Amino acid sequence: MSFVVSKANSLRFYEVVAATTLPTFDNVKSGDESQPFGQVMDYCQKFTTGETIQTQVNTDYDTLVAKVYEEDGTLNSTPAITDLGNDYLEFDIDMSALSGKYYVELTGTDAVDPTVIYRSEPFEVASEWDYHIKIQYTNFETAYNIDYTNNPIDNILWIPAQHKDYNPSGTIDVYDNQGRTTKLEEESGRNLEFVTDFIPRYLAEKITTALAHNEVLFNDVEFTTSKKPDVEPNASNQVSLTVITTQVEVIGLTTDDQGFDGGGGAVSTDDVKPLALSGVTGAQTVTIDINFCITAIIINLASGASATVKAGWSVGGSDIMSLKTITQTNRKTYNIDFAPPAAGNTTIYFTIVGVGATVDINTVTIRYKEDTP
Repeated sequence: MSFVVSKANSLRFYEVVAATTLPTFDNVKSGDESQPFGQVMDYCQKFTTGETIQTQVNTDYDTLVAKVYEEDGTLNSTPAITDLGNDYLEFDIDMSALSGKYYVELTGTDAVDPTVIYRSEPFEVASEWDYHIKIQYTNFETAYNIDYTNNPIDNILWIPAQHKDYNPSGTIDVYDNQGRTTKLEEESGRNLEFVTDFIPRYLAEKITTALAHNEVLFNDVEFTTSKKPDVEPNASNQVSLTVITTQVEVIGLTTDDQGFDGGGGAVSTDDVKPLALSGVTGAQTVTIDINFCITAIIINLASGASATVKAGWSVGGSDIMSLKTITQTNRKTYNIDFAPPAAGNTTIYFTIVGVGATVDINTVTIRYKEDTP
């Protein structure tokens, strides 16, 4: 039997074990860590009034019960458990009715296996947090023992940190022809250094896990990273974390005549063929070359408030790309693991749904085998 509380959840949980069990990273509350060579610091995770914190447990236990307790141990609420299927269970904590300090306790019971208990780190709810940065993160596919595919969730962390030390990012492509250099393309972007105050080790691990997700927002602006964070210990049970973040949406783009569309489209060559749909809704199709495979699908919300998009090798299918919700006007790129045409079929079927919504779709295909003579 299995009972897994994902490390990617917003709240950090540790297993409550017998006093005779040896302590590990995963069965000790942060503020109860043994630190004979330094100071042990207590810490409360931060959330704001009005947020909803979603938590998933991947388990085949018979029963899961979640209870929210106030700081003094008084029972506050018992959230409902939703069965998502495939052994994924979820409960939501509505922060709109909370103010102060709390913790959550999970109890898993089973007819065969022993009862398990997990408890969250203490968390505090207030209307706002000064000198904190809000990190939201989600994934396009199921990962980290969270079912992101069938029930997309946005995890939330409030971190005492700052975005500082700007550096430019981007690429420059030039062509040197007999002593004359011509700029073909330059992309201007923004790098910012993300630096935390001293935080618990588990929170540094949560930030690292968050940054590994497909989509990460810092104060509602999407950033990405290309290297793991640096973590610096100090003379306590807390650490500081530093990582260089790159803003996803570029500041600007200069292009010459490379066949680039100036807005994120792909260059068409003998080995790369983008298949474009502009301002579409409902059922749509594109045809892929039999010797090419799909490597990415780029979607832009052209009009409307939001749209859902999926893609498959049959009408209404989602075996190429599961259902995605597009709510921002910037492009969303979904990388596809090597998807050659299905046997006897070179048609990709898109299903787009949204009230008054249209989208631009660019399906990027690359050659994976040579043409047959």
